[in-house]
Formats: sequence, structure tokens, C-alpha cells
Amino acid sequence: MKYLECYRDIPEPAPTEEEIGRMAEICAAIFEEFCPGAVPCGAKGNAQYVRCDFTLPEGETGRPHCAILTDAIEEALGHPGVRVFVQEQKITAEIARRAVLGLRAALESEEFQTARGVNVVLGRDAEGKIRLCDLRSYGHLLIGGDTGTGKTVFLRSMLLGMFEKYTPAELRVLLFDPQEAEFTDFADCPYLLDGVVHSAAEELPPAIAWANAEAVRRSRLVWKAAQAREDGNFSLEAYNRACAEEDRLPYIVLVIDELSFYMHAGRKRTEAMLCELLQRGRKMGIYVVAATLYLHTEILTGVLRASFPAHICFRTSTDFGSRVVLDSPGAEKLAGSGDFLYRAESFGVLERIKGAYLGVDELRAALAAVREKERAVPPVSLSLDAFASDGDDDDPGPMSEFRASVLASLQDPVEQSVEDEEPPEGYRQALATIIKQNRVSISYLQRACGLGYNHAGRLIDWMERMGYITPFDGTRSRKVILTKEEFEAKYGPLE
Repeated sequence: MKYLECYRDIPEPAPTEEEIGRMAEICAAIFEEFCPGAVPCGAKGNAQYVRCDFTLPEGETGRPHCAILTDAIEEALGHPGVRVFVQEQKITAEIARRAVLGLRAALESEEFQTARGVNVVLGRDAEGKIRLCDLRSYGHLLIGGDTGTGKTVFLRSMLLGMFEKYTPAELRVLLFDPQEAEFTDFADCPYLLDGVVHSAAEELPPAIAWANAEAVRRSRLVWKAAQAREDGNFSLEAYNRACAEEDRLPYIVLVIDELSFYMHAGRKRTEAMLCELLQRGRKMGIYVVAATLYLHTEILTGVLRASFPAHICFRTSTDFGSRVVLDSPGAEKLAGSGDFLYRAESFGVLERIKGAYLGVDELRAALAAVREKERAVPPVSLSLDAFASDGDDDDPGPMSEFRASVLASLQDPVEQSVEDEEPPEGYRQALATIIKQNRVSISYLQRACGLGYNHAGRLIDWMERMGYITPFDGTRSRKVILTKEEFEAKYGPLE
């Protein structure tokens, strides 16, 4: 291990038999009152969790009792962090303990030492095992949770765990920190792809565009190399094994600390480009890890959530936030301080894990060691002008076409619509009508112009994009911006 001496060896006291027995008795008494018929079938624990299992009678689901049982056990124990869930014919009470899992213990574990792939250190589960998430298998990771529940510590531990396994020539990271507080210690780190930590809202879309173009370039290289080898292996790993060391393609991980900040700045554009990268980059060694505390469907839309194969949710204030991230309640009952629920695409079930703790002093000591030991790699320019063309000068090829489409997508949407968009049918009559009456709405256009709802809606959307009417503003009516003089100058006399 390269930087193990930088991390503290934090003791993890295991629960005594008396402690496990006391919790089992409390759970049994509560289950007897609220879920009669449930039979105790075992209790066990480790430093992070104690589990008490009960067998349900035949035909009993137990799910209606989970919320009542959770509240009753928390009240009896005097602390939060109790999760009651049903799996097959067994109902389990999972109780969090206060023991801390240090990053050193996770890195020293056999699971981490023997694992292959781009592994994210998750933490220790209720069975006592160190859990990892291989980005080569799952591709991307979405993280949600309230402020102060452990998201930032998790991201820092994740990065240092990757640094243990790979050199800067094998792994590069792009960091986005809008608060300019979470990743500031990573400045000048040899693993940074372009040598800086990004914070401005306008910096994410060009970076995603660059990553999309890089994924296209890589796929062409891998495809051509596989054809030359005639082995049918189109993976990035096969390409790297076959080429010279200086030509190998590193893994790239984009880490976004607060996704909502960038989505608020331009949701539609950012979401479209990010979803494209989530689909395109997975097989080409380009991965995205995004975290957010704003758990709302306006930010985490259904399409965006579905594009992330693995989800993590730290403690939330309500079950709504848990459902947004995990499509299931439960995160609102977590203990906080690194306690989270994890769902991977291939498993489908929720797993409870205690994340690894990394103190600020440990972080700075490890990063100082990284800067001292690792050989610096020249930074990569993320400028869209740097997109490489493939092919001859007379035939710019698909990379140049892709570059042109990316540049077009980054233009202001209104300007692009003014220049290129074909107006909907009946636009002249609709514009004349709203100017004469100085009012505009979908229902008004339907009545005044004899249009269907969809047709009138398309006209309203087009007028808004053209800047002829004000945008939708809740309960307030839209206003007509286009004047009679402007209409006649562009479209002729007003009839």
C-alpha cells in the first residue's frame, strides 16, 4: 500500500454478547406487541450494526408493521438509526452502533487488496464485510443525502482509495466543487486531468462535451485495434494490454460534488449532455460520480436517475428524498455520520453500509504523499477547440461532425432557435391575434384561432423561444412582448 501510513488505525469495538442480547430482548418484546406471530430466529452484530431476525408466519408479509416497529424500537433504545425491513419470510431489525470505520481498515481488508477494477470503497455492511463498487461493472454512481450526513467524506475516501490502486498515468479525475470548499485540498494533485478543481457553473457543460468526444475517439481506437487483432475483443482493457505503455488510455472519473448547482444553471442542456455521457462513456473507461443534497425530481429526473446504474442515499429528512434516489423509503431512518443505503443495478435490493471515515488531517497528509511520490503527468486541455479530428483533411470524419454538434449544443438556445427553427403552422395568424388583443394563453389561442390544444401549445412554446412573449411564471399571465411595428417589419402588414 502506497499511503497507508497516512491513515489512523481507528479501533472498532465489537458488541458484547450482553449488548446483543439486550437489543434482541427489546426487539422481541416490541415485535410481540406490534407483529404477533413473528418468531425470533437469531441475533448477531459487528462494530457497525446489530441485526435481530424474526421469522414471519405463513402468509404474513410484515410490511405494514415496519414503520410502527421502527419508531417503537428507536424510542425504546433512545437513539435513531433503526431500520426494519422484510425479505422473503423474514423480518429484520437493523440497529446502528456508534463505532467508526476508518479508511485504513477498509484499505487493509482482503476484499480491497484482492479486488480488480476501478473500485470505490463503500464501507462495511451489516454482515461485517467490506463492500466495494467496481465502476467497470456498474459504470456510474449517484449519491444523495442531506447536509452533514457524510457525502463529502465519502467522496474524499473514494478518491484516495482509487489513488492506492492506480498511478496518474492509469487514472485521471475531473473534480467539480461549486462550493469551493470540499475539494480545495486536491489542488495541484497529479491525478487531476486538467490540473485544476472546477467551481464555476459554466465549466461543467464543456467538460461533459469534451468527455463525450473523448469517448467517441476511444471507441474508434478500440474498434480499429480489435479489427487489427482479429480477436473480437472490443474492451478498453484489451486495447491497453495490446498497445505500448505510452499509448494506453487511462480511466477517467468525473466527480461532481453538487449536481443541483449545475442543473439549476441550465437543466435541459446539462441533463441531455450528461445522459449521453452516462451511456457513451461506460464502456470506454469514463465514469461519473455525482452527489447532490437537493433531492427533487426537477433535478434528479427519471431519465437521469435511470442512467446511473448504482445509487447511494445517506440520511434524508423525509421519505420523499429517499424515494427520489432509491425509489424506496428507508434513508429517513438512518443514523447519519456515514450511514447509507446502497442499491446496485444487478442486485436490486437495498443494502445498508457504514462508510469509511477520513479526517482532514489524514486527507492532507495523504495528498502531500501523493504529490511527493507520484510522477506528474501533463494536464489535458478541455477546450472544445482541442477536439481531435480523425481522417483526412478533405474528409473530416465523424469526430469533426461530433465536435460541430457539441459546439452547436453549447450555443444559447434562443439564438439557435431564431436562426434555425421552423415556425409552427398558423404562426402568423396567432401572432396577429395576440398583438391585437394584447393577451396570450393556450386556451385563448384555441378559442380565437380554432386550434387544438397540442397545436396551440406548440405555438406558445415557439413564441416564448423567439422572445415574443414572457416565460411561464406560475399563476401570473404571460405578457406580449412583440410590438405591432416589429411584427410588420418582419412578417408584413398586420391584418
